Amino acid sequence: YASFCGKANWAQDQLVSCHSRYYRGQQQQGEDNDRDEGNNNAQNQVSYTHCTDTTGTGVGKMASLQAYVSASTNNEASDDPNSLGPPADEYYYPFNQIQGFWQVDATSVQIGIMHASNLLDDNKRSRVNEEM
Repeated sequence: YASFCGKANWAQDQLVSCHSRYYRGQQQQGEDNDRDEGNNNAQNQVSYTHCTDTTGTGVGKMASLQAYVSASTNNEASDDPNSLGPPADEYYYPFNQIQGFWQVDATSVQIGIMHASNLLDDNKRSRVNEEM
């Protein structure tokens, strides 16, 4: 019998990917509105955040990744892989696995393809290795 001896911190609803989308609540005056032409409902307008934008939306992405890492190490101990924190049973889990890079989900893959992105380039351009 062999198993991975590190607790996997895999809180799926808290994973931090390089690319994500959100829906803007209000459109700023003078913004380009190509996709919503003729539609005054700005709440349906999709915007994207990218980790590679190191002076704009990527700053928030990096902060989210650092918060995820911090929670993985500093939260209350638990053996639940869906709860961020160190392992409670250090005999069974002598190591603690922590996300230190951009995770991938279906949405981030779609957005990455739309923007001709790849994981290696995202890591380099976002400077995640320097920041972590």
